Amino acid sequence: INYIVCGIFVIHRCDFVRIEIII
Repeated sequence: INYIVCGIFVIHRCDFVRIEIII
């Protein structure tokens, strides 16, 4: 799920966004 959200937000900052979503 995190991966999909990350892609929708910003693919370049997938790692950064993914961390925020996890938190």
